Amino acid sequence: MIGQHPSTAAPGRPPRAPRPGEGGSRARVLMWCLWDTGTSAYNAVMLTFVFTVYLTSPAFGSSEYTSTVLSVAMTVAGFAIAVTAPLIGQRSDSPRSRATFLTGNTVVLVLCTGLAFLARPDPAFLFLGVGLVAVGSVAQEFATVSYNAMLPALAGPQRMGKVSGWGWG
Repeated sequence: MIGQHPSTAAPGRPPRAPRPGEGGSRARVLMWCLWDTGTSAYNAVMLTFVFTVYLTSPAFGSSEYTSTVLSVAMTVAGFAIAVTAPLIGQRSDSPRSRATFLTGNTVVLVLCTGLAFLARPDPAFLFLGVGLVAVGSVAQEFATVSYNAMLPALAGPQRMGKVSGWGWG
């Protein structure tokens, strides 16, 4: 039908699979975009404006000490990401491995975010909170590699910029 997306079907007909080079269905594109939305919340809440500010508050110790502990943990996490990036990129070349790796790292990210609830405002809980942020950051970066690697197959060459913009927006 004219104006209808090639992967949609007429009423009463099952949808057909996209042709090679067309990309994935609207539902798959929507799921892909929603993952980006969810991780944007992690960046804003856990890393930038709320949880790390909470961890460096006086409730966990002096601001110099808590900031140093957080900085060291994030440096170690960043180093781990940098050292393993070539392996993670190679792993993301396989479509089956890509989806499994994205799912596994997303589960770790969700667990780290949920367990952050246990970091009470007490110096004894500083390392728990900082550890959860560091591990969550590594999981998020690993998942992001797989997420980004999905774009060419999902969008196809004609819609890659459009779908990427939807995900980012």
